[in-house]
Amino acid sequence: MKRAKGKILWADDEIEHLKSHLMFLEERGFSVTGVANADDAIGLLRKERFDLVLLDEMMPGKDGIQALQEIKQIAPGLPVIMVTKSEEENLMEEAIGGQIDDYLTKPVNPSQILSSCKRILEKQRISREKIARDYTAEFGEITAMLDGEMTPSRWIDLHLRLSEREIELDGHPDLGLGQTLQDQRRECNLAFGKYIESEYIKWMRGGDRPVLSVDVLKHSVAPHLEAGGHVLLILIDNLRLDQWLTLEPLVYDFYNVSRDYYFSILPTATPYSRNAVFSGLFPSELDALYPDLYRKGDADELSRNRYEHQMLVLQLEKLNIRLKPEPKYVKIMNAEEARQVENSIASY
Repeated sequence: MKRAKGKILWADDEIEHLKSHLMFLEERGFSVTGVANADDAIGLLRKERFDLVLLDEMMPGKDGIQALQEIKQIAPGLPVIMVTKSEEENLMEEAIGGQIDDYLTKPVNPSQILSSCKRILEKQRISREKIARDYTAEFGEITAMLDGEMTPSRWIDLHLRLSEREIELDGHPDLGLGQTLQDQRRECNLAFGKYIESEYIKWMRGGDRPVLSVDVLKHSVAPHLEAGGHVLLILIDNLRLDQWLTLEPLVYDFYNVSRDYYFSILPTATPYSRNAVFSGLFPSELDALYPDLYRKGDADELSRNRYEHQMLVLQLEKLNIRLKPEPKYVKIMNAEEARQVENSIASY
């Protein structure tokens, strides 16, 4: 049995009068389900997977705009074509903003609908095929990289490529490549562990090393302060690269983004790696130079990060950077504290 080119859900209160349109699409290889109201459409979307929704803007009860919001909550990546009686400016804005993928003005003819459906669904197919093709080629490249000489910059490149590919494949679970990627990730993790076992002691003995936790402020913050700039340093515990890659597009409209990378010291546990960032010192150095500061938190692991503000000031002084007033330090542990910072940040 020939596979349908795409599974389409069409919601329109006049669906009975659109039978010829549905038949036209089915004759062209699409699977089409018609419903007469938004609630039925949303109910079907909760139970079945569709590739595209045709949505009438004006329906009794819940209209198309209201239904659109619920559809995007159920399936954020599901393409939607809005069918409207007039070319209103707000629909153009919705299309530009990405909420809808296209809109058609009534009366619609079968050729218009076919053209719009093919354009959206073919784009998805081409995108899926490209992702599968690219990863298949990249799989071999990554395997070859592991067989060659690895350097810190090559490990960063490899980790970035795997993270970007994970995000792409999350959006296309039907490709069936997720397990292959996870297997390759595990292989890379094992190889990276062996690499760190081999190289870390050399880095500690003063060999050529990448940027480590202890170098972050000197490398990324101090140059801006020395140039007279203002710096907002946000340190987020346990934020993986793939998580940042998902968040990064949210700030494109407000900032020019560039990425630098560093390697965490060992142990990577928060009391050690965070203190290394704020102090610029390895745990043994911090313990030797500031025993009172460091050992005050020995009672429990969480309290070992109580003195980050003092460590930050001491590191800046060591770098000959004296700020007046002293740098503002805020630690956010929950959503309420985040809201308080948001409300008062203009005063900092």
